[in-house]
Amino acid sequence: MVEGISERIRSELSCLRYLVKGNVAVLTLTWILFGIGHALVSPLFSRYIKMLGAGDFEVSLVRMMGLIATTIALIPGGYLTDKLGRRKIIVPFTFVIVSFSFIYAIVPDWKTLLIIWFIDSLFHFYTPALAVVLIDSLPPQVRARGLVFSFLIPNIPWFFFPPIGGYLSEIYGVNGIRLAYVIDGCIGLIAAFIRLKLLKETLPETTATSLPGFKAVIGSYRNIIKLAAELPTNIKMLLICCIFIIPYPMVFLETYGIIFAEEYLGINRLSYGAYISMSMLFSTIALIFILPFLDLYPRKYLAAIPFLLMFFAYTLLYVRRDPLSLLVLMTIEQASIVVSGSAIQAYVGDHTSIDMRGRVIALVRVVRVLGLSIANPIIGFLYSMLIPGDPYPAVMACILTSIVGATFLLTVLK
Repeated sequence: MVEGISERIRSELSCLRYLVKGNVAVLTLTWILFGIGHALVSPLFSRYIKMLGAGDFEVSLVRMMGLIATTIALIPGGYLTDKLGRRKIIVPFTFVIVSFSFIYAIVPDWKTLLIIWFIDSLFHFYTPALAVVLIDSLPPQVRARGLVFSFLIPNIPWFFFPPIGGYLSEIYGVNGIRLAYVIDGCIGLIAAFIRLKLLKETLPETTATSLPGFKAVIGSYRNIIKLAAELPTNIKMLLICCIFIIPYPMVFLETYGIIFAEEYLGINRLSYGAYISMSMLFSTIALIFILPFLDLYPRKYLAAIPFLLMFFAYTLLYVRRDPLSLLVLMTIEQASIVVSGSAIQAYVGDHTSIDMRGRVIALVRVVRVLGLSIANPIIGFLYSMLIPGDPYPAVMACILTSIVGATFLLTVLK
């Protein structure tokens, strides 16, 4: 038994060696920095839309338009990741994305915000390169743990900063959120310069090519359709699930969390920020405990079980309708998104070669974002229009899709 424990400790130390050096360390550090700014502004985004003149349903439309833009951009993003290289995509567009934080600070109304949000989302086409750099930099035996770790550590700023954003909003109103965006941009610039100096390329030089022409980029859409047709059946079924089933439980809190908490549960913005911090802390502690086991069990269980937990959490919220049940749901959802998302990416990474990994990861992200863009107006309709003043039909939709999603993933993944 002692020998087995010793072997486990050596295994975990070996895993840690891959997580504290090279590209994994660079991305983790920069995500911590980005996490500070995002923890200030992201929880307030839906409230910011309403403060700029939008209604509840318009909030879901703004979210939807950003997701549509992301869907359009991810396919050429994955193509360029495999053709040009990971670093050539990540570094310049990190600076571009950071610049949008300063623009958000000065938008005059929600319609202008929608346009800026759409353009910003188009420039997020480089995100597949981030995931691929991580997968390239981690050996298969530590891949799931490495992915979860890289998402886990950047949660640290969320332990402290959401209440600060909520405080700024409560005290200074819309100008408090504008100030938070300026802070977000300044910290983002530091992270961008770190990537410029330290991030290394992982695509072999023999594979990388010169900048493709416009026709080649347009051809990436045809290429991705051809790629999807050639994927094994289990991956195709996973993509279907990502479009039509699993996005709904993730949309509700993302789009309406702060609005629902404030208007239906009587939680002010400062307290909601504290709820986010507590949920992040609790979910991070849970993830730390399960981290050593993530590569010991089949990916499909890691992908599906979080949706079972969300089924119980949404059911609790539907029955109790109180702040405590919301905190339970927030905690479970935070951990579930990390575990399920990492398991799906690791599963795809296990079944694809390095020269096509960027396109396949991009395809997975495209269908997930497409699913979210479909789910947003549907959840928005159920939240604000099906029964005016009653958001709980949207909660019921999350209950049903959680259990269906878990069953589907357990059935179709090998």
